[in-house]
Amino acid sequence: MANIKRKMLLNDFWRIGEYESWFADMAKDGWHLQKVGKLFAYFQQGEPLDTRYRIATSSNKNMSSEEKLEYKEAGWNHITRFGEFNVFASPVKCQAPELYANPSEQAETLRSNYKKMRLSVILISVLLLLSIIFYSMLWSNEQTPMLELVEGDAISQITLLFIQLIFILVTTRSMVLIRKTKKRLLEGKEIDYHVPWRKSRTINLAIITLTAMITVPLASLIWIQVLNQETVNLPMKHTELPLVALAAIEQTSHLERDEQADDRQFDWNNHYTKKTSFFAPQQYESTEQGIVTEEEWADGSGPYSPSIYIQAYKVRFSFMAKHLMNDLLFNYDRRDYRDEHFTVLDRKGFDALTIREIDELKEIFAVKGKGVIYVRYLGHADMERLLASVEEKMTFIDR
Repeated sequence: MANIKRKMLLNDFWRIGEYESWFADMAKDGWHLQKVGKLFAYFQQGEPLDTRYRIATSSNKNMSSEEKLEYKEAGWNHITRFGEFNVFASPVKCQAPELYANPSEQAETLRSNYKKMRLSVILISVLLLLSIIFYSMLWSNEQTPMLELVEGDAISQITLLFIQLIFILVTTRSMVLIRKTKKRLLEGKEIDYHVPWRKSRTINLAIITLTAMITVPLASLIWIQVLNQETVNLPMKHTELPLVALAAIEQTSHLERDEQADDRQFDWNNHYTKKTSFFAPQQYESTEQGIVTEEEWADGSGPYSPSIYIQAYKVRFSFMAKHLMNDLLFNYDRRDYRDEHFTVLDRKGFDALTIREIDELKEIFAVKGKGVIYVRYLGHADMERLLASVEEKMTFIDR
Protein backbone atom coordinates (compact mmCIF):
# COMPACT_ATOMS: atom_id res chain seq x y z
CA MET A 1 0.00 0.00 0.00
CA ALA A 2 1.33 3.40 -0.98
CA ASN A 3 2.45 5.60 1.88
CA ILE A 4 0.01 8.43 2.60
CA LYS A 5 0.87 11.55 4.57
CA ARG A 6 -1.65 14.08 5.81
CA LYS A 7 -0.82 17.69 6.58
CA MET A 8 -3.05 20.12 8.41
CA LEU A 9 -4.50 23.01 6.40
CA LEU A 10 -3.16 25.97 8.32
CA ASN A 11 -3.41 28.69 5.69
CA ASP A 12 -6.58 30.49 4.72
CA PHE A 13 -8.12 28.83 1.64
CA TRP A 14 -8.12 32.11 -0.21
CA ARG A 15 -4.33 32.38 -0.09
CA ILE A 16 -4.37 30.67 -3.46
CA GLY A 17 -0.76 31.38 -4.39
CA GLU A 18 0.53 29.96 -1.09
CA TYR A 19 -1.39 26.72 -1.55
CA GLU A 20 -0.17 26.31 -5.13
CA SER A 21 3.40 26.93 -3.98
CA TRP A 22 3.03 24.51 -1.05
CA PHE A 23 1.64 21.70 -3.24
CA ALA A 24 4.50 22.21 -5.72
CA ASP A 25 7.16 22.08 -2.97
CA MET A 26 5.64 18.91 -1.55
CA ALA A 27 5.79 17.30 -5.02
CA LYS A 28 9.49 18.20 -5.28
CA ASP A 29 10.00 16.24 -2.05
CA GLY A 30 8.15 13.25 -3.48
CA TRP A 31 4.74 13.88 -1.89
CA HIS A 32 1.95 14.34 -4.42
CA LEU A 33 -1.44 15.80 -3.57
CA GLN A 34 -4.33 13.30 -3.59
CA LYS A 35 -7.21 15.10 -1.89
CA VAL A 36 -8.06 17.98 0.40
CA GLY A 37 -10.49 17.62 3.30
CA LYS A 38 -11.90 20.11 5.78
CA LEU A 39 -8.83 19.97 8.03
CA PHE A 40 -6.12 18.05 6.18
CA ALA A 41 -4.47 17.70 2.79
CA TYR A 42 -3.47 14.15 1.84
CA PHE A 43 -0.27 13.40 -0.07
CA GLN A 44 0.91 10.13 -1.60
CA GLN A 45 4.59 9.28 -1.64
CA GLY A 46 6.24 8.88 -5.03
CA GLU A 47 9.11 10.09 -7.16
CA PRO A 48 10.15 13.72 -6.64
CA LEU A 49 8.75 15.73 -9.55
CA ASP A 50 8.60 19.35 -10.70
CA THR A 51 4.85 19.88 -10.80
CA ARG A 52 2.75 22.97 -11.31
CA TYR A 53 -0.45 23.23 -9.31
CA ARG A 54 -3.25 25.63 -10.09
CA ILE A 55 -6.46 26.31 -8.19
CA ALA A 56 -9.61 27.26 -10.08
CA THR A 57 -12.30 29.05 -8.11
CA SER A 58 -15.98 28.80 -8.86
CA SER A 59 -19.30 29.56 -7.16
CA ASN A 60 -20.43 26.16 -8.43
CA LYS A 61 -18.70 23.52 -6.30
CA ASN A 62 -19.27 20.69 -8.79
CA MET A 63 -17.25 20.78 -12.00
CA SER A 64 -18.72 18.85 -14.94
CA SER A 65 -16.90 15.97 -16.62
CA GLU A 66 -16.79 17.99 -19.84
CA GLU A 67 -14.95 20.83 -18.12
CA LYS A 68 -12.45 18.44 -16.55
CA LEU A 69 -11.87 16.85 -19.98
CA GLU A 70 -11.20 20.25 -21.54
CA TYR A 71 -8.61 21.03 -18.89
CA LYS A 72 -7.03 17.58 -19.32
CA GLU A 73 -6.68 18.10 -23.06
CA ALA A 74 -4.89 21.35 -22.25
CA GLY A 75 -2.44 19.45 -20.02
CA TRP A 76 -4.10 19.85 -16.61
CA ASN A 77 -5.23 16.84 -14.56
CA HIS A 78 -8.03 17.43 -12.06
CA ILE A 79 -6.74 16.27 -8.66
CA THR A 80 -9.40 17.17 -6.12
CA ARG A 81 -12.07 19.63 -5.08
CA PHE A 82 -12.63 21.32 -1.75
CA GLY A 83 -15.24 24.00 -1.21
CA GLU A 84 -15.20 26.48 -4.09
CA PHE A 85 -11.77 25.28 -5.20
CA ASN A 86 -10.75 22.76 -7.86
CA VAL A 87 -7.10 21.74 -7.87
CA PHE A 88 -5.29 20.87 -11.09
CA ALA A 89 -1.74 19.58 -11.64
CA SER A 90 0.58 19.50 -14.63
CA PRO A 91 4.24 18.48 -14.98
CA VAL A 92 6.47 21.51 -15.54
CA LYS A 93 8.01 19.85 -18.61
CA CYS A 94 4.58 19.80 -20.33
CA GLN A 95 4.50 23.61 -20.36
CA ALA A 96 0.71 23.58 -20.27
CA PRO A 97 -0.98 27.00 -20.74
CA GLU A 98 -2.40 28.72 -17.66
CA LEU A 99 -5.97 27.89 -16.66
CA TYR A 100 -7.04 31.45 -17.29
CA ALA A 101 -6.13 33.40 -20.41
CA ASN A 102 -5.65 36.61 -18.43
CA PRO A 103 -5.91 37.79 -14.79
CA SER A 104 -9.19 39.66 -15.34
CA GLU A 105 -10.87 36.39 -16.38
CA GLN A 106 -9.82 34.79 -13.10
CA ALA A 107 -11.01 37.88 -11.21
CA GLU A 108 -14.52 37.34 -12.56
CA THR A 109 -14.63 33.89 -10.97
CA LEU A 110 -14.11 35.53 -7.56
CA ARG A 111 -16.96 38.02 -7.86
CA SER A 112 -19.78 35.75 -6.67
CA ASN A 113 -17.55 34.26 -3.96
CA TYR A 114 -16.86 37.73 -2.62
CA LYS A 115 -20.57 38.58 -2.53
CA LYS A 116 -21.40 35.39 -0.60
CA MET A 117 -18.57 35.98 1.85
CA ARG A 118 -19.63 39.60 2.40
CA LEU A 119 -23.20 38.46 3.13
CA SER A 120 -21.87 35.92 5.64
CA VAL A 121 -19.84 38.62 7.39
CA ILE A 122 -22.92 40.86 7.63
CA LEU A 123 -25.14 38.09 9.02
CA ILE A 124 -22.58 36.90 11.56
CA SER A 125 -21.86 40.50 12.62
CA VAL A 126 -25.56 41.14 13.20
CA LEU A 127 -25.84 37.94 15.22
CA LEU A 128 -22.81 38.88 17.31
CA LEU A 129 -24.15 42.40 17.88
CA LEU A 130 -27.55 41.06 18.98
CA SER A 131 -25.81 38.61 21.34
CA ILE A 132 -23.69 41.37 22.85
CA ILE A 133 -26.76 43.59 23.34
CA PHE A 134 -28.72 40.72 24.89
CA TYR A 135 -25.98 39.68 27.31
CA SER A 136 -25.16 43.31 28.16
CA MET A 137 -28.78 43.89 29.15
CA LEU A 138 -28.80 40.60 31.06
CA TRP A 139 -25.57 41.36 32.93
CA SER A 140 -26.49 44.98 33.67
CA ASN A 141 -29.71 43.82 35.34
CA GLU A 142 -28.09 40.87 37.06
CA GLN A 143 -27.13 41.68 40.64
CA THR A 144 -25.94 38.20 41.61
CA PRO A 145 -22.72 37.83 39.58
CA MET A 146 -21.09 35.29 41.91
CA LEU A 147 -24.15 33.04 41.77
CA GLU A 148 -24.13 33.22 37.96
CA LEU A 149 -20.42 32.43 37.87
CA VAL A 150 -20.65 29.55 40.32
CA GLU A 151 -23.60 27.90 38.58
CA GLY A 152 -21.81 28.10 35.23
CA ASP A 153 -24.19 30.37 33.29
CA ALA A 154 -21.60 33.10 32.83
CA ILE A 155 -19.03 30.66 31.40
CA SER A 156 -21.54 29.39 28.82
CA GLN A 157 -22.37 32.93 27.72
CA ILE A 158 -18.72 33.98 27.46
CA THR A 159 -17.86 30.85 25.46
CA LEU A 160 -20.68 31.48 23.00
CA LEU A 161 -19.57 35.08 22.45
CA PHE A 162 -15.95 34.02 21.99
CA ILE A 163 -16.88 31.39 19.36
CA GLN A 164 -19.01 33.94 17.50
CA LEU A 165 -16.10 36.40 17.57
CA ILE A 166 -13.73 33.78 16.13
CA PHE A 167 -16.18 33.03 13.31
CA ILE A 168 -16.52 36.66 12.36
CA LEU A 169 -12.74 37.24 12.41
CA VAL A 170 -12.09 34.21 10.20
CA THR A 171 -14.88 35.12 7.78
CA THR A 172 -13.82 38.76 7.62
CA ARG A 173 -10.23 37.79 6.89
CA SER A 174 -11.39 35.54 4.05
CA MET A 175 -13.50 38.36 2.62
CA VAL A 176 -10.54 40.76 2.74
CA LEU A 177 -8.28 38.22 1.04
CA ILE A 178 -10.80 37.67 -1.77
CA ARG A 179 -11.14 41.42 -2.30
CA LYS A 180 -7.37 41.96 -2.38
CA THR A 181 -6.85 39.04 -4.78
CA LYS A 182 -9.64 40.22 -7.07
CA LYS A 183 -8.28 43.77 -7.08
CA ARG A 184 -4.77 42.60 -8.03
CA LEU A 185 -6.16 40.43 -10.82
CA LEU A 186 -8.25 43.29 -12.21
CA GLU A 187 -5.08 45.39 -12.26
CA GLY A 188 -3.55 42.75 -14.53
CA LYS A 189 -1.27 41.25 -11.88
CA GLU A 190 -1.12 37.46 -11.90
CA ILE A 191 -1.17 35.37 -8.73
CA ASP A 192 2.35 34.69 -7.49
CA TYR A 193 2.68 30.93 -7.87
CA HIS A 194 5.98 30.81 -5.95
CA VAL A 195 5.03 32.91 -2.91
CA PRO A 196 6.65 31.67 0.36
CA TRP A 197 4.17 29.73 2.49
CA ARG A 198 6.14 28.58 5.57
CA LYS A 199 5.93 31.86 7.51
CA SER A 200 2.18 32.11 6.98
CA ARG A 201 1.67 28.51 8.16
CA THR A 202 3.73 29.15 11.28
CA ILE A 203 1.74 32.27 12.17
CA ASN A 204 -1.57 30.53 11.55
CA LEU A 205 -0.47 27.54 13.65
CA ALA A 206 0.27 29.91 16.54
CA ILE A 207 -3.15 31.57 16.15
CA ILE A 208 -4.95 28.22 15.97
CA THR A 209 -3.07 26.92 19.00
CA LEU A 210 -3.88 30.03 21.04
CA THR A 211 -7.55 29.87 20.02
CA ALA A 212 -7.72 26.18 20.93
CA MET A 213 -6.07 26.86 24.30
CA ILE A 214 -8.94 29.22 25.10
CA THR A 215 -11.87 27.51 23.38
CA VAL A 216 -11.24 23.87 24.30
CA PRO A 217 -11.05 24.41 28.10
CA LEU A 218 -14.16 26.63 28.05
CA ALA A 219 -16.12 24.15 25.95
CA SER A 220 -14.86 21.29 28.14
CA LEU A 221 -16.13 23.04 31.26
CA ILE A 222 -19.60 23.35 29.73
CA TRP A 223 -19.56 19.73 28.58
CA ILE A 224 -18.46 18.53 32.02
CA GLN A 225 -21.28 20.53 33.61
CA VAL A 226 -23.84 18.88 31.33
CA LEU A 227 -22.49 15.34 31.79
CA ASN A 228 -22.24 15.59 35.57
CA GLN A 229 -25.70 16.96 36.24
CA GLU A 230 -28.27 14.48 37.50
CA THR A 231 -31.61 14.72 39.26
CA VAL A 232 -32.81 11.69 41.23
CA ASN A 233 -35.24 10.81 43.99
CA LEU A 234 -34.06 11.79 47.46
CA PRO A 235 -33.52 8.74 49.70
CA MET A 236 -35.43 8.69 52.97
CA LYS A 237 -32.12 8.40 54.80
CA HIS A 238 -29.40 10.45 53.12
CA THR A 239 -26.71 10.91 55.75
CA GLU A 240 -24.01 10.63 53.04
CA LEU A 241 -25.31 13.77 51.29
CA PRO A 242 -24.52 17.34 52.45
CA LEU A 243 -28.25 17.92 52.86
CA VAL A 244 -30.24 18.40 56.04
CA ALA A 245 -32.80 15.60 56.29
CA LEU A 246 -36.35 16.45 57.28
CA ALA A 247 -36.37 13.48 59.67
CA ALA A 248 -33.36 14.91 61.54
CA ILE A 249 -35.32 18.10 62.23
CA GLU A 250 -38.76 16.70 62.98
CA GLN A 251 -37.49 13.87 65.18
CA THR A 252 -40.76 11.96 65.15
CA SER A 253 -41.50 8.38 64.14
CA HIS A 254 -44.80 9.50 62.61
CA LEU A 255 -43.15 11.44 59.79
CA GLU A 256 -43.90 10.03 56.36
CA ARG A 257 -43.01 11.10 52.85
CA ASP A 258 -45.60 13.16 50.99
CA GLU A 259 -44.85 11.66 47.59
CA GLN A 260 -45.94 12.84 44.16
CA ALA A 261 -44.52 10.34 41.66
CA ASP A 262 -45.05 10.33 37.90
CA ASP A 263 -45.07 7.41 35.45
CA ARG A 264 -41.28 7.20 35.66
CA GLN A 265 -41.49 6.93 39.45
CA PHE A 266 -39.84 10.31 39.79
CA ASP A 267 -40.94 12.00 42.99
CA TRP A 268 -41.53 15.68 42.34
CA ASN A 269 -41.82 16.41 46.07
CA ASN A 270 -38.67 14.60 47.16
CA HIS A 271 -35.66 14.81 44.89
CA TYR A 272 -32.25 16.38 44.59
CA THR A 273 -30.00 17.62 41.79
CA LYS A 274 -26.25 17.23 41.82
CA LYS A 275 -24.22 19.57 39.61
CA THR A 276 -20.67 20.74 39.12
CA SER A 277 -18.85 23.71 37.64
CA PHE A 278 -15.29 24.97 37.64
CA PHE A 279 -15.92 27.50 40.40
CA ALA A 280 -18.12 25.17 42.46
CA PRO A 281 -17.10 21.53 41.99
CA GLN A 282 -19.91 20.38 44.28
CA GLN A 283 -23.46 21.74 44.05
CA TYR A 284 -26.65 20.30 45.46
CA GLU A 285 -30.24 21.43 45.27
CA SER A 286 -32.93 19.45 47.07
CA THR A 287 -36.57 19.55 48.07
CA GLU A 288 -38.22 17.29 50.61
CA GLN A 289 -41.90 17.15 51.64
CA GLY A 290 -43.23 15.23 54.61
CA ILE A 291 -46.55 14.67 56.36
CA VAL A 292 -47.51 13.82 59.95
CA THR A 293 -51.13 12.76 59.91
CA GLU A 294 -51.34 12.77 63.74
CA GLU A 295 -50.62 16.51 63.80
CA GLU A 296 -52.18 19.60 62.27
CA TRP A 297 -50.99 23.09 61.45
CA ALA A 298 -51.61 25.63 64.18
CA ASP A 299 -54.22 27.41 62.07
CA GLY A 300 -56.15 24.17 61.55
CA SER A 301 -55.65 24.28 57.78
CA GLY A 302 -54.94 20.54 57.54
CA PRO A 303 -52.49 17.77 58.39
CA TYR A 304 -49.02 18.92 59.41
CA SER A 305 -46.83 18.76 56.28
CA PRO A 306 -43.31 20.10 56.92
CA SER A 307 -40.97 20.78 53.99
CA ILE A 308 -37.37 21.78 53.42
CA TYR A 309 -35.56 23.22 50.41
CA ILE A 310 -31.75 23.37 50.27
CA GLN A 311 -29.04 24.80 48.05
CA ALA A 312 -25.52 23.71 49.02
CA TYR A 313 -22.23 24.62 47.38
CA LYS A 314 -18.57 23.89 47.82
CA VAL A 315 -16.69 26.66 46.00
CA ARG A 316 -13.20 26.29 44.61
CA PHE A 317 -11.74 29.35 46.36
CA SER A 318 -12.54 30.39 49.93
CA PHE A 319 -12.90 34.10 49.12
CA MET A 320 -15.90 33.29 46.92
CA ALA A 321 -17.98 31.82 49.72
CA LYS A 322 -19.22 35.01 51.41
CA HIS A 323 -19.85 36.69 48.06
CA LEU A 324 -21.98 33.70 47.06
CA MET A 325 -23.92 33.87 50.31
CA ASN A 326 -24.59 37.58 49.75
CA ASP A 327 -25.91 36.82 46.26
CA LEU A 328 -28.22 34.17 47.70
CA LEU A 329 -29.41 36.67 50.30
CA PHE A 330 -30.15 39.24 47.64
CA ASN A 331 -31.77 36.68 45.38
CA TYR A 332 -34.26 35.43 47.96
CA ASP A 333 -34.88 38.82 49.52
CA ARG A 334 -35.72 40.22 46.06
CA ARG A 335 -37.80 37.19 45.09
CA ASP A 336 -39.92 36.97 48.24
CA TYR A 337 -40.71 40.68 48.71
CA ARG A 338 -40.99 40.29 52.46
CA ASP A 339 -40.82 43.22 54.86
CA GLU A 340 -39.08 41.17 57.56
CA HIS A 341 -35.34 41.83 57.76
CA PHE A 342 -32.55 39.32 58.10
CA THR A 343 -30.69 38.80 61.34
CA VAL A 344 -26.92 38.40 61.31
CA LEU A 345 -25.60 36.02 63.99
CA ASP A 346 -22.11 35.41 65.33
CA ARG A 347 -22.11 31.72 66.08
CA LYS A 348 -19.28 29.28 66.59
CA GLY A 349 -19.11 26.78 63.78
CA PHE A 350 -19.90 29.32 61.03
CA ASP A 351 -17.76 31.91 59.25
CA ALA A 352 -20.91 33.83 58.35
CA LEU A 353 -24.52 33.27 59.36
CA THR A 354 -27.74 35.08 58.55
CA ILE A 355 -31.26 33.93 59.44
CA ARG A 356 -34.84 35.02 58.92
CA GLU A 357 -37.87 33.65 60.76
CA ILE A 358 -41.50 34.35 59.88
CA ASP A 359 -43.93 32.24 61.90
CA GLU A 360 -43.45 28.65 60.70
CA LEU A 361 -41.03 29.66 57.95
CA LYS A 362 -37.32 29.68 58.78
CA GLU A 363 -34.43 30.55 56.45
CA ILE A 364 -30.69 30.10 56.97
CA PHE A 365 -27.80 31.46 54.92
CA ALA A 366 -24.45 30.13 56.14
CA VAL A 367 -20.77 29.92 55.25
CA LYS A 368 -18.02 27.73 56.63
CA GLY A 369 -14.69 27.55 54.82
CA LYS A 370 -15.52 26.80 51.19
CA GLY A 371 -19.02 25.61 52.03
CA VAL A 372 -22.14 27.71 51.41
CA ILE A 373 -25.70 26.65 52.20
CA TYR A 374 -29.19 28.07 51.98
CA VAL A 375 -32.00 26.33 53.86
CA ARG A 376 -35.71 27.17 53.74
CA TYR A 377 -37.74 25.17 56.22
CA LEU A 378 -41.47 25.25 56.86
CA GLY A 379 -42.51 23.46 60.02
CA HIS A 380 -42.85 23.39 63.82
CA ALA A 381 -39.18 22.80 64.71
CA ASP A 382 -37.41 25.76 66.28
CA MET A 383 -34.50 27.65 64.75
CA GLU A 384 -31.98 26.25 67.22
CA ARG A 385 -32.65 22.66 66.17
CA LEU A 386 -32.42 23.67 62.51
CA LEU A 387 -29.13 25.49 63.08
CA ALA A 388 -27.63 22.46 64.83
CA SER A 389 -28.48 20.24 61.84
CA VAL A 390 -27.09 22.80 59.37
CA GLU A 391 -23.87 23.15 61.39
CA GLU A 392 -23.34 19.39 61.19
CA LYS A 393 -23.80 19.39 57.42
CA MET A 394 -21.52 22.42 56.95
CA THR A 395 -18.65 20.34 58.33
CA PHE A 396 -19.53 17.67 55.77
CA ILE A 397 -19.51 20.20 52.90
CA ASP A 398 -16.25 21.94 53.86
CA ARG A 399 -14.16 18.84 54.47
